[in-house]
Amino acid sequence: MSVVEQILQADRATLVERWQSLFDREPPAHVQVNLIRRVLSWHAQDQMLDNDWCGPKGAARLKRVLRQGFATTARPTRA
Repeated sequence: MSVVEQILQADRATLVERWQSLFDREPPAHVQVNLIRRVLSWHAQDQMLDNDWCGPKGAARLKRVLRQGFATTARPTRA
């Protein structure tokens, strides 16, 4: 069973424990279980992804890819 599947099937107490282990605090008061599940699922998926696209290095990498992509396309000319 994947981490996301575990999160989707967990009860509130388990979700709160997982939240506390990740963020070193309890979730905000009166937050619905569905929101806790979404945040924890997002975090789990983020950890599974290639982190080369995250942070300053990822931003620089994205800019470089975009520049190279735009450099190869034809630009409109003025009439």
